[in-house]
Amino acid sequence: MKIAIITPQSINVESWGPQLEKRGYEVLINDVTEDCDFILCASHSQILTLVHYHRKHPHIPIINYNWDFYGWAFDNPRGYNWNLYGEYLEKSLEIWAPSDAVTKRTNEFYPGIEDKCVTIKTYGLFFDVEDIKNGGYIYNPIRDAYQSDPNYGMIDKVCAELNIPLFDRKSSHGNNAFLPREEYKNKIAHCSFMVCELNEMSTGGLALLEAYRLGKPVLISDSSYEGAYDYFGDRAYYFKDGDYEDFKSKVIDLWANPPKLDKEDCRKYVDDNFNIDVMIGAMATRLEYLKGSNE
Repeated sequence: MKIAIITPQSINVESWGPQLEKRGYEVLINDVTEDCDFILCASHSQILTLVHYHRKHPHIPIINYNWDFYGWAFDNPRGYNWNLYGEYLEKSLEIWAPSDAVTKRTNEFYPGIEDKCVTIKTYGLFFDVEDIKNGGYIYNPIRDAYQSDPNYGMIDKVCAELNIPLFDRKSSHGNNAFLPREEYKNKIAHCSFMVCELNEMSTGGLALLEAYRLGKPVLISDSSYEGAYDYFGDRAYYFKDGDYEDFKSKVIDLWANPPKLDKEDCRKYVDDNFNIDVMIGAMATRLEYLKGSNE
């Protein structure tokens, strides 16, 4: 089977091609030939490239992996053409999403495509460190790209009110900056617990899984649009979405009485469920099914 993957430079996508090739697939990256079985578009940011290749090869079925589609997207499109993307979701043979939460929101904006949607959870790039401790601060991994979310900034307000140290990208390296890898690992390994305050996020942020794997508690919203639920289930701590006082009380409880998680259990759960083989295996299963049903 021959797959054309249309993708930006992305750490979460760059392994797809080599891993599929290990399973016997022929893979093209950002190129499409007449004999491809599928075009797999890995991001809404590549919609114009997808349009280009679809017009050249309209007979090749399209699969879209639909990340990061949020309720505020139409009001704050950030330069993306969501109407055009919606057209190509409707043209897709199948739509993959990293969580049920993304599918739920997508169906609200583009009714009638729910039968095409399949959840394929993403994998993470996890790490081990020797020095894991409670360094006396909360870690918030959210960038300012999500400032249109109704819950954005709640953790800043709570920590300022309670005089609790908070680390996030805004506090040291700028809103959208990435920490040097080793510094990032240490910040994760030394936090007291992790928070994703947002009402809506496709996975909650893979930093949550990275931290949980090291035995760090995770606090997230109970919103049905928060994709982290699909990754953590009852393993996370939850606050009532949009309820500042409930959020504050949960932060106080975790700060005053940080739970001691079973690190080996946390590690096994993450390693067993969110490794690259699991994700690529799920993708291969769908490709084989689609290939057979499309012949």
